[in-house]
Amino acid sequence: MSRIYDVFIRDEDFVAFEELMQSIFPESAESISGRQLLNILGSRISDERSILRSAYDMEVPVFCPALPDSMIGLQAWMFSQTKKLSVDAFADIREIVDICYNSERAGVVIVGGGVPKNFTLQSMLVTPNSFDLAIQLTTDTPENGGLSGATLSEAISWGKISESASYVTVYGDATITLPLMVGAALERLKK
Repeated sequence: MSRIYDVFIRDEDFVAFEELMQSIFPESAESISGRQLLNILGSRISDERSILRSAYDMEVPVFCPALPDSMIGLQAWMFSQTKKLSVDAFADIREIVDICYNSERAGVVIVGGGVPKNFTLQSMLVTPNSFDLAIQLTTDTPENGGLSGATLSEAISWGKISESASYVTVYGDATITLPLMVGAALERLKK
């Protein structure tokens, strides 16, 4: 039995994950971005409840700026030891900055903090734009001074979020708050 935060995972599930990853990684002579890799993985996952599969189906780009620091990253590295696979981390910066630059309006949902939060918010620093909508789901508070607990109003002071933006921080466990938020959004879409 293994644990990731408050989630317990059976060892045999890790083995199944590793086998799945090794079977769906693409062989590519050319370097691809992390976003492209996640898109390809999403296209090859059969479970329609998968976040990556849903993002692929809806053509929503998924960025993972800390991809090497993940089980997918470790499996990609293992795959690349015997087959051709090269992931260009900087290509994701170019793509997310282009998306931010070309967007008339932009919104962000931040689940947690750290590297993904900074990667997403800093993408506006090199554009004339800023986020118009922002939601942050976190357990971190500002008192420690770290980015994970930084308030969204601080992001306004940097120009990452617009002064006229609608924004909210929800303090709570994302394994609870994210499903509640998604469920509420899906319910409203039905109306």
